Amino acid sequence: MARFYYSRIASITKLLPLLLGSSHPATVVSVYAAGMEAKLYPEDLSLRQPSHYSYFQARSHIVYMHTCFFEELAKRHRGQLRLVHIFPGLVVHKGMYSKDNPWWLRFVFTKVLPFFGMNMDLEEVGHRMIALASQTIYPALSSGETAPSKDTIKGADGELGSGAYALNGKGESAYPAKRYVNLDKQDLREKVWGHTTLALKQTRAGGKFEG
Repeated sequence: MARFYYSRIASITKLLPLLLGSSHPATVVSVYAAGMEAKLYPEDLSLRQPSHYSYFQARSHIVYMHTCFFEELAKRHRGQLRLVHIFPGLVVHKGMYSKDNPWWLRFVFTKVLPFFGMNMDLEEVGHRMIALASQTIYPALSSGETAPSKDTIKGADGELGSGAYALNGKGESAYPAKRYVNLDKQDLREKVWGHTTLALKQTRAGGKFEG
C-alpha cells in the first residue's frame, strides 16, 4: 500500500504548489487498478488487522482510497486539477520475459494472457497515457457556470466532468457505481482524507504512522 497509494499521494501533495501554479488545469495520472473496488473495511483503511490483509484486499483499498482522495482534491481546487486513476490492462514489456521470473509466470505472461487478448502494447499504452494530459473530455471540476460538453466523461462520482476520473485502458469510465450504493460516500471521503493527511504529516515529521 505504501508503494501504490501513500507514496503516490505524498508525491502529488508535495508537487501541489507547482500544479496549482499552472495557468491551465494541471493533470495528474496515476496508473494502477481503477475500477477494481471490491471488499472494504472502512474502519481499517490501512489493513492493520492481519485477517484483513491480502494482495487483492490491499488492491481494493488502494482503489477506494485513490477515488476518494482524488475526488476531495478536485473539490478543494475547483478548476485547477484534473485527476485520473487508470487501469490500462496488462502491459507487455521486457520484464515479463526475464529469467528472474519463475517459468510458470513467464508462461502466463507470454502465452496464456495474450491468448485471451489481455495484453496491451507498451508503446500504445504510453501514447494513451500521454494523451490523457491534453484531452478536454476529462476537465477539471468547474464552478458550475458552464455545462460539460456532450463528450465529457463521467467522473469517479458518476457525474459528468467532476474533475476526478476512474478509467479503463480505452480512456472510458471504469467507475463501479454498484460498489458505492451501500456506502456513505461523503463519510468515506472524509475518512480517507483524514487518514491520508495524518499519515503524511506524521511520516514527514519523522514519526511512525500507526493509523
